[in-house]
Amino acid sequence: MLLGLLFRLQHWAGASALLLGGGGTLVVLYGWWFARKVTKSRLDVLKLSYALSLGLWSLALGLGWRPLLPWLSGLMMLGFWAVLLNFVYVTYGRRGARR
Repeated sequence: MLLGLLFRLQHWAGASALLLGGGGTLVVLYGWWFARKVTKSRLDVLKLSYALSLGLWSLALGLGWRPLLPWLSGLMMLGFWAVLLNFVYVTYGRRGARR
């Protein structure tokens, strides 16, 4: 996916194919990994939402669906901040409850 973005920045041929391949691979493999996991925590669900939004953003960029990009970018940012805030809560927020 990163290579596809670099190709897109340089306006080289094959950028769309690389973005489609990278985004599709990310969505399929991360979804498959999540489905096979026996115990799922809140962090796993948040990471799944972030990975799916990133993969769908890459697919939309590769297919040229420009109107979807702002919505998917917002969803991606929401997923990123949810993962980050969950990490901060688990790392520092529950510490006071243990003392």
